[in-house]
Amino acid sequence: MSKEENLQLPLDFFPKSLPNLKDFIVGDNVEAFAEICALADGRGSQFVYLFGPHGTGKSFLAEALNAGRSSEAVPDYQEGRKLYVVDDVHTLNAEQKQKLFDLFTEVRAHPGTSLLTTGLKSPQALKSEGLREDISSRLSWGSVFELVPLQEKQKRQAFIDHANERGLIVSEETMNWILTYLPRDMSTLSRLFDGVERYSRSKKRPLTIPLIKEWLEQEKMRDRNE
Repeated sequence: MSKEENLQLPLDFFPKSLPNLKDFIVGDNVEAFAEICALADGRGSQFVYLFGPHGTGKSFLAEALNAGRSSEAVPDYQEGRKLYVVDDVHTLNAEQKQKLFDLFTEVRAHPGTSLLTTGLKSPQALKSEGLREDISSRLSWGSVFELVPLQEKQKRQAFIDHANERGLIVSEETMNWILTYLPRDMSTLSRLFDGVERYSRSKKRPLTIPLIKEWLEQEKMRDRNE
C-alpha cells in the first residue's frame, strides 16, 4: 500500500470544531439553508425535515441549530423551550421513535415551538424501509428539503476560500491532491483544514502536500498513543 493509499484510511482523528451556521457551505441548498437560518432566529416553519446522503451537511446544520440545547437523541418536551432537534431519525431505536412521536404531538400542540428532524432518505422512502407510518407521515409535516452534495467545483472553491480567509494559499496541485487522496465530504475537509492550518502556522511553513502528509502522520501517531 502506497503512502497516498494509506492516507485514504478513515481520518476520524481530525479535531472537530463546533458547527456554526456561518461556516456552512450552501452550494445549491439555498432554500433549505434559509429555512434553517429562520429557525435559528425564532422564525420559520413549525416542522422542518432535511434529508440527503452522507456528507451533505444534515448533521452539521442540526448540531449548529441545537447549539448545546440537548445531548439526548430525542429530547423531552419542556415548557418554554422553543426549538427541538432530532438528527438521523433512521437510526433511532423503538423507544426513541416513540419519544419522537410524542415530541411531534407536543410541538404541534404548542404554536411558537419548532422541531427540526433529519434523515438519509425521504419520508416515503423511510416508510418503505420499515419506519413507523405514523412517524414517516409526521416527517412530511411542514417543510421538507432534500440536501444535495456540493459539486466538485463548489468543493474546490469553498476550500480555497476557507484557506484564503485565513491568509493561506492553496496551490492547484495541493488542492488536486487533497481531493484525490483524502475523504471528500465537506465536514471532513473542513476539519482537515482547521488542523492543517494550525500546524502550518506553528511550523511557519506554507500549505503544501509534504506539510499535509507530515501533519497526517503526526496525527495518526498521536491517535495511536491515546
